[in-house]
Amino acid sequence: MRPATQPKARWLAALSKTTLLGSRALSAAFSLMTASYGLFIAALGKTPEAARGLATLAILLMVMLSGSGALGDGMGLTP
Repeated sequence: MRPATQPKARWLAALSKTTLLGSRALSAAFSLMTASYGLFIAALGKTPEAARGLATLAILLMVMLSGSGALGDGMGLTP
């Protein structure tokens, strides 16, 4: 008997349908987002220590909000 095959995860199925142009556009958008986040933190923090504290606070807030579903439906993993 053959073992039952596991169904693909949604993100894996979506990843297999992407195009080269789409993946490059996504990586370009992610690069712009991270660069603008770094510039934003650098502009707010007057010293390196202050910028480090702001970055830590902002990342913790983003993680907490994304886990609670306040910014969306949890990466599209609703049942």
